[in-house]
Amino acid sequence: MPRHLQLLGPGAGRTISRRGMSTMAYARAHRMQYTLFVAGSSGAAWEERFMENEKKMTSKDKESASWIAKDSLDTINSVAWFFMDAFWMLGLAKVGLFFIIPTVLTGLCLLWLEKRPVLFKINVGINCWILMNVTWMLSDAYKMPRLLGYSRGMFVVGVLFIAAAGLQSGNIRETFSHSRRFRTARWLGAPGTGG
Repeated sequence: MPRHLQLLGPGAGRTISRRGMSTMAYARAHRMQYTLFVAGSSGAAWEERFMENEKKMTSKDKESASWIAKDSLDTINSVAWFFMDAFWMLGLAKVGLFFIIPTVLTGLCLLWLEKRPVLFKINVGINCWILMNVTWMLSDAYKMPRLLGYSRGMFVVGVLFIAAAGLQSGNIRETFSHSRRFRTARWLGAPGTGG
């Protein structure tokens, strides 16, 4: 796709830069610009309508452009993580080691999908938690106590990223509301739930 959209018709000569736009947003802008050109709208009207549309879109609409739905990826991550920890707890660490790969990979994919700064920081914190568990498991399974130092480091880094996300958002409810793990009305203190 070109880096700029050349406005045609009434707004001729103006360009819209692709800088700062995702590929999907740019494609939507291109379709909308063409539609409005055919309808005879001015360039300014096009820009205004496009920006209104972008604001109205939910994060779910924007996520749908990825190769797998974020909710599905989150579920796969949670299940893999659950089995990784469950086998470790049951004393079957060698079986639990098998689940390290899907847990880490899906965690990294979730990190890659999230572009909003606060949620990105939360996902970095969650990935630190995953890596903390992984290094702790490896330490137990292969009798390598020095790996516990890495686990402790991941804990500290994860806490710092979550604290940074909380400070940046200024609202603990908003900070954690993206995660399915934290979407209970009582925990979020929704009105009428006694939270």
